[in-house]
Amino acid sequence: MEKHAAYLLEGVDACKDAIFAAERHIWSHPESGYREWKTHKYMADIFENLGYELTLAGNIPGFYTVLDTGRPGPTVCVFAELDSLINENHPECDPETKAVHSCGHHMQCAGMVGLATTLKRPGALDGMSGKIMLCLVPAEELIEIEYRQKLIEQGTIKYLTGKAEFMSRGYFDDVDIAFLVHAGGDTPLVYLSDGNCGSISKQAVFHGVAGHAAFPENNINALYAATQALSACNALREGFKEDIRWHPIVTEGGSAVNATPDHVVMESMVRGSALQNIIAANSRINRAIAGSAASMGATATISDQIGYTPVDDDLALNQLVCDTYKEIFPDGIAINNHAYLSGSSDLGFLSPMLPVSQISSGGGCSGDLHSSNFKVNDPTFGTVVAAKLEALLLWNLLKDDAQLGKKIRADFKPQYASREEYFQVLDKLNSTKNVVTVQENGDILLSC
Repeated sequence: MEKHAAYLLEGVDACKDAIFAAERHIWSHPESGYREWKTHKYMADIFENLGYELTLAGNIPGFYTVLDTGRPGPTVCVFAELDSLINENHPECDPETKAVHSCGHHMQCAGMVGLATTLKRPGALDGMSGKIMLCLVPAEELIEIEYRQKLIEQGTIKYLTGKAEFMSRGYFDDVDIAFLVHAGGDTPLVYLSDGNCGSISKQAVFHGVAGHAAFPENNINALYAATQALSACNALREGFKEDIRWHPIVTEGGSAVNATPDHVVMESMVRGSALQNIIAANSRINRAIAGSAASMGATATISDQIGYTPVDDDLALNQLVCDTYKEIFPDGIAINNHAYLSGSSDLGFLSPMLPVSQISSGGGCSGDLHSSNFKVNDPTFGTVVAAKLEALLLWNLLKDDAQLGKKIRADFKPQYASREEYFQVLDKLNSTKNVVTVQENGDILLSC
């Protein structure tokens, strides 16, 4: 191993106590997306004590800082995510908010403490060219949609997830390469795939006519309209591209058994590995919802919001991750699986514009991510090992006049000419409209 690479790894080992303290502190103070003010302050205080100058998001949690080597080269961004999940069945969830880091994001933040500390060691940037951005970003998990919709209505945010929001504000305009290390699993390894799925979040509200259930001939049952829509949408599955997933729930279905429901709410996600497939399937689902409501004499309102865009990992960057991991652990397991995972990440908002890698680092955890049985048995793998991998990845990308970083960036072909053009496409996917209108003459107009 090169001498400077070893120096960086030694730097991570030297601050293990601070890393483990951060892991326990953040685990004990979980906060869901766009509410992570305690975690934000905890991490900001650490960064400022290390001498970093922070650019704060301001009206939402999160910040970034940039280290300049003083030599020209690409800007590489390393992410850590601030937010937790909500899981009331987890034995260690917050008793009031039910928040818990069963996503493992707290280990990302703890690993970032190690990376940030190491990069402040004397001579840590020697031999590197370009800039390093360290970014603490909120709201990766797509939860509490109603709360986030209110933030959108208030003008606080424009997008449901943190990286999309940060990107829309121009924070990543100068970034050339980005990656993050996500912990989880019980087997020590590093795992990569070609990408993750994206999704559109959907709420459909069915409007009927209430009345006594003993006289249904006078009423319009919104619940029947919703169940008709569920059946119609399920019948579309055969015609979906095989990567499409549609998984609805009914969140409001009536309030009294002797009254015909006139207000029923269905929520769902349309998920897939290619944005064009998601858009096509979403259009067909909206048509089925509108037609089903109309067939029952009901009306409907559909609200669509882009949740995640698909993550397309950069294959050259993924290979470098595997090679770098093997430098640190010659006998370790590095799996580069050329498949799309069915989960999602808001890193996908960056992948059409620059090379990214969503890295899974296994070891030290039991149970399943996002579940009530998730547990951190040994935080070393999700924190110390992650920080070492991040530090050495930065070294390999930016050493030798950033030769490898420049090549990965130069070989990448953006899908859009500018951030503005990209977000114009995304914004067209966000809408709230009445999809069934009864005209004065009794004719029914579908707008879907």
